[in-house]
Amino acid sequence: MTLWRNKLLIIGVLFLGGFITGNALAASDSIKQGGIGGTGSAANIKGIGGTGTPAMNGGIGGTGLRPNNESAMPTLAGKVLFIVGQVEAQNLGQIRSLTKGDPVRVGDTLKSSKGASLQLRMEDGGTIVLRPESQLVIESFVYKGIQDGSEHIALALLNGRFRAVTGIIGNLHKENYSIRTPNATVGIRGTDHETVFIARTPPGQTAVVEPGTYNHVISGATMLQSEQGKLLIKPNQTGFAALNGASPIILDRPLPIFGDLKANSEGHGDQHGDMNNSGQERKGNANLSDSTSGTEQNSSNPMSGTEQNSSNPMSGTEQNKVTQTDRLANSSVDLSTLETDSSPSAPGSAVVGAHMAGEILTVGSAQAENPGEKLFVENNVPTSYSNNATGFNYLANDAAPIDSGTAQVDSVNVTWGIYAGGIAFDTSGKAIVINFHPFAFVNGGATPPSVVDNIGGTATFSSVVGNTQPVTESGNIGGNVTLNVGINLGAATVTSYNLGVTDANSRNWTGTLNSPVPLSTFANGMPLAVTCGGCGSGMASGNTAGMLIGPNAKGLISSYLLSTATGQAVAGAVVMSRP
Repeated sequence: MTLWRNKLLIIGVLFLGGFITGNALAASDSIKQGGIGGTGSAANIKGIGGTGTPAMNGGIGGTGLRPNNESAMPTLAGKVLFIVGQVEAQNLGQIRSLTKGDPVRVGDTLKSSKGASLQLRMEDGGTIVLRPESQLVIESFVYKGIQDGSEHIALALLNGRFRAVTGIIGNLHKENYSIRTPNATVGIRGTDHETVFIARTPPGQTAVVEPGTYNHVISGATMLQSEQGKLLIKPNQTGFAALNGASPIILDRPLPIFGDLKANSEGHGDQHGDMNNSGQERKGNANLSDSTSGTEQNSSNPMSGTEQNSSNPMSGTEQNKVTQTDRLANSSVDLSTLETDSSPSAPGSAVVGAHMAGEILTVGSAQAENPGEKLFVENNVPTSYSNNATGFNYLANDAAPIDSGTAQVDSVNVTWGIYAGGIAFDTSGKAIVINFHPFAFVNGGATPPSVVDNIGGTATFSSVVGNTQPVTESGNIGGNVTLNVGINLGAATVTSYNLGVTDANSRNWTGTLNSPVPLSTFANGMPLAVTCGGCGSGMASGNTAGMLIGPNAKGLISSYLLSTATGQAVAGAVVMSRP
């Protein structure tokens, strides 16, 4: 009897407490939304709680207290470095339009519209570039700042294409980095690569290319796997996995698969080739269009119709890519229309640089206040520049210069360094991820042509004031540089250019000028005759860009990029002076 009285007393107290609490809250009207649990009341915004106390915005647990909103968010995976057009992120039923600096989190489905693209810097330092009309899901991402085996990333490409340069995740535990498509998976081996998924063509429409998963390796390696088998893809190879689940194949020649080129739908027949009894890789042939582009095929594409050399990250052309015609000709990028935290540089500022990436090797320059040229600077380093006359352009984004230095030459300040990252733009405006970008920059001290004419005579630059260490195609930095440049000031002509480079791979390069060229050509990029000791056999060539600096034309800045037909390359920047 006593036990029952105690139970009734407890129930009465609980009921009275709930009644008083509920009426007090209703009277004050201090919390207007939520509440689930003991009361049975509906929650408008995720309220939960056994107490029955209404939750304002997302009450959790028996307390009904609001959680910390930040801690309740999905894990941060990366941030938007660059965006063109409309790209949305969908997560937990909510859709948000992305802008520069926005976070991207685990569970986000990224969707790019026609003509739109997005570049992400992942929290582990990796880079992802989402192409137009593509869908990519960040399925998982864990990185604690150390490589202890718990780090991992999983991506799902639902449609379209994206390029990925792996960061710290996958350096030691490569098995923890995976990409899946609707019909295949891609594993990495420390890689710069691009993946494309082409869905089956709807009934009544003609297929331009065979649907399936295509994976192209720029450097490193990937493993493409289907239901029937898996295949190692080496540098400059393109793998293909058909929707029928057959074993993946290596296509028999490099394709304009990742350029904005329209594939020829004829001659599409033999996509698969054969597999011999010894289990060697099958060779196939396929045409692939950019699913987001209707532009015509460009026969000058450096990867088109060339022999494949799978043993080198930058192979794939019968002649060296570093030629005048391989520059980003006719590419027009107005940096004032792009989002940048930098400021326009001072009048007379100038920069020379070199792009090193799987898709492009080139040199060029930009000068403030020249027609069609723009140059932006922050903390005395150039962060973005473009030269619409030559198509040379670069945007550093959040990349920081390494191997940098400063000096004063002919009373002007000069800075040099190497950007490990950033992007350039091709003729269609597509962002190209740059691996390394050596530069030399003068803040407001380029020598005007009128001053050069007035000085006249000849000049010899033989003293190296400073230089970036040579950087190789594989990212090794080190070595030494010698340079001697002859200038006919009266004729505004470069009469000699003798470059010697020993790189970190113990290769000895020389680059020389065959015949005099105008200073204006030197600024935009002039060709060099190149030899390389230790590179093996094969053709070699190169380019250099440079200009005079200082009020008395006693300084010179120059960038160079030398390479071989088999994909070996070296690049850097040099600052010179004369008496």
